[in-house]
Amino acid sequence: MWNLSRAHLCGWIILSPAGLLGCSIVTPAPLIELAKATGAAASTMVSVTPNEPVNVVQNVAVSPKSVCIEYNPVCPVVDILPALQQGLTKNGISSRVYEPGTHFGYCRYWVKYSASMDWGTPLMSDQPQSYLTAARLTLASDAGIVLAYAEYRLGGLMQPGKWASVYQKMEPVVRSLVSQGGQQLAVK
Repeated sequence: MWNLSRAHLCGWIILSPAGLLGCSIVTPAPLIELAKATGAAASTMVSVTPNEPVNVVQNVAVSPKSVCIEYNPVCPVVDILPALQQGLTKNGISSRVYEPGTHFGYCRYWVKYSASMDWGTPLMSDQPQSYLTAARLTLASDAGIVLAYAEYRLGGLMQPGKWASVYQKMEPVVRSLVSQGGQQLAVK
């Protein structure tokens, strides 16, 4: 009944999807969607990769095994204290948190912190979220002498690291604060 040659059969196989709606091979829509998805993936990667610490200053090479942290009741970033303690622990330093003004004789080193945050809506979400925009850490002796200082600042044109976790942002800052490099007034 049907006497189709191999060439005719291949022609029908190639042309048959072109007649179906949405299955056209030559439409630019898949390329546009691929470009949008690639851009979204790149933007997401940039937004979750935090910046490096800035304004790192180390006056004295110290290697504390434990520090006391002065609690900051006006800090709006609730995750900063756990992130700070986790970063210290990762660097082999134990920590305790105390109320402001309760300096005890057995705390040789104190860490003070402050931070600021902002609100925004992440890519592919409709729910606003808070994110850390800046943080400052100071390591001081029990006599009040500043031994080290480090900051985190959200910056750059695309704001790299905007949606990274507070821990991801603070871990390099804590590391630079307590590093054993001992650079004299090394400003980065």
